[in-house]
Amino acid sequence: MTNIDLGALLSRIEADSIVTADEIIELRRCIWNDNMITVIEADALFRINDNCQNKPVEWSDFFITGMTDFLVRQTMPRGYIDEANAAWLMQRISHDGVCETHTEMALLMNVLKHAESVTPRLEEFALDQVKQSVLESKGILARSASLTPGAMGETEVEIVRGILYACGSAGGNWITREEAELLFDLSDATAEADNHQSWQDLFVAAMANHLMMLGNTDKVDISEALRRENWLKDTDQSVSWNLGNAFKAWFGQRETPDMTYSILNTSEAVQSERITESEAQWLINRLNRDGQLSSNEITLLAFLKNDCPDIHESLKPLIQSAA
Repeated sequence: MTNIDLGALLSRIEADSIVTADEIIELRRCIWNDNMITVIEADALFRINDNCQNKPVEWSDFFITGMTDFLVRQTMPRGYIDEANAAWLMQRISHDGVCETHTEMALLMNVLKHAESVTPRLEEFALDQVKQSVLESKGILARSASLTPGAMGETEVEIVRGILYACGSAGGNWITREEAELLFDLSDATAEADNHQSWQDLFVAAMANHLMMLGNTDKVDISEALRRENWLKDTDQSVSWNLGNAFKAWFGQRETPDMTYSILNTSEAVQSERITESEAQWLINRLNRDGQLSSNEITLLAFLKNDCPDIHESLKPLIQSAA
């Protein structure tokens, strides 16, 4: 089909505010006829997604696949989501900063998963969806039956884990300061809630990762990552995170292949790790923000006491007081 045919098809669907399964097949043929989606076509597909009601089940897969391909593989710089592309995506999938549909949230997660690298702003936006869901009951996550209102349930933890360790996350296999701040916000706000045990495991591991890793933000080669021990949950276990398995109950998506990310560095690097004065001061300020230590924070301090080889002196009194 020609571009004129595609334009006519898009115009017809938008005019009717209805998209059928047969029209999705036509759209697929038109758009991938030249293996390229233009910005005009991408905008039209978003309008269809926003305005057409009662879309067939085929729509979500078609739309997420097409938009991911457009953003990750076709839009410059290829493989990367820069500030401009992130801003375009966030504006299209959010309403007052909140994702309101399964398809929008699934697209965001799929872009994070497939991009080689994304701007930190996009990952922070994704994490903020969890924060708004848990703390303010906003967005599609808050309306999911599998989530726990006001607490970090198992599904919330898996969503956060998936965002943090997605291939394109801001720090790769390293937790950034922005990520650490948001995790602390979630921990503070849910300190008295009936959280799933995996939340404390993830919080402690992520904070230790942020404080003890060497700060290299280069992506780890997958063969090297798979070789390393994993300490997200248990230093004696390896962990894999499966997007499809974690979210299929509420995304309605088919399973995707396992993608394993290992975070612990080698024994030689462990000996060189240290918590610096600036890192210690940041942690002290965060721990003292609400005037009392939560269970997550006490467990974190115990972990650092036992496993960090070099802790700045300013942090040691707080560690001892929490023992």
